[in-house]
Amino acid sequence: MQTTEISRASLRSADQPQRTSTLVRHETIAGWLFATPALIGLLTFTALPIIASLVLVFLHYDLLTPPKWAGIVNITRLGSDTRMFTIYWNTLRLVIGATLLNNVLGLLLAVGVNRSMPSVLRYFLRTSIFFPVLTTTASLAVVWRFLLTQDRGVVNYLLGQIGLGPVPWLSSSNWALISAIIYDVWKSCG
Repeated sequence: MQTTEISRASLRSADQPQRTSTLVRHETIAGWLFATPALIGLLTFTALPIIASLVLVFLHYDLLTPPKWAGIVNITRLGSDTRMFTIYWNTLRLVIGATLLNNVLGLLLAVGVNRSMPSVLRYFLRTSIFFPVLTTTASLAVVWRFLLTQDRGVVNYLLGQIGLGPVPWLSSSNWALISAIIYDVWKSCG
């Protein structure tokens, strides 16, 4: 059996110009030029803070004195702190609760607003559901505080009207976690 080597140039048809490789190269350069600002932003706001955090974890640093090398003292102190388990447990509950509720409620809302109904009602519901996604977190936090303040909150006022006592939505650690999950679902479910 005999093998024959064929060069790339001979595989190219006679009517296909040499310009295709130039065109591909120009498209590649243009693609990188368009992607460069996004890559710079990604590096600036993601990679650099992660690297800075990895460096700072080994330093004893406050804003008043220059940083001093601490080695793994910060890491061992963090690992031996009993509050870390509570922090991890609360974070896990927040992530699981918000993720499950966002997915389930988002699916139910999507199915609900696509049901047969008058178009004016459908557009109103879609806008009402999607509106918290468009607003800033700071403005929604002000609204959330207005709704859930223990003394003058709208939710506690309505609970009082039906005979229930005020709930410490923002001052109790258990209720604060629940209200944070509800806030996250309200903010991002639409």
